[in-house]
Order: sequence, then C-alpha cells, then structure tokens
Amino acid sequence: MLDIKWIRDNPKALAEALVKRSWSAGEAQSTVDGLIAKDEARREHLTELQVKQERRNAASKEIGNATRS
Repeated sequence: MLDIKWIRDNPKALAEALVKRSWSAGEAQSTVDGLIAKDEARREHLTELQVKQERRNAASKEIGNATRS
C-alpha cells in the first residue's frame, strides 16, 4: 500500500511505476491526477469539518455557561 503523502510528493514516479506495470501513459497519469484530486477534496472536507466542530464546541460552551448563570 502506498502512502498518500508519498503519492503527493512523487506523482511522476508513481505514474512511471504504473507504466512499467503495463498501464498506458495516459491512463497512469489520469489515475495519479485523480488520486491527488480526491486527496485534496478530502483534505478540504476535513478542514471544513474541523471549523464546524470548533463552532459547535464554542456554542456548547456558551450554552453551558448560560445555564450555569
């Protein structure tokens, strides 16, 4: 199994390795590009999730403070 960080850092090497395994050059490059695009989308979603969790935690803390008052 390949590490996604390695794939991001070495997309050309991965495409070349796929060509050595009988993939066409175009197919290998489009697969690598697709993997990188999906990883970028995943990272963006994680960032959005963290922002939403921070807002939720802040709201929960506010509610807790308001009920104690």
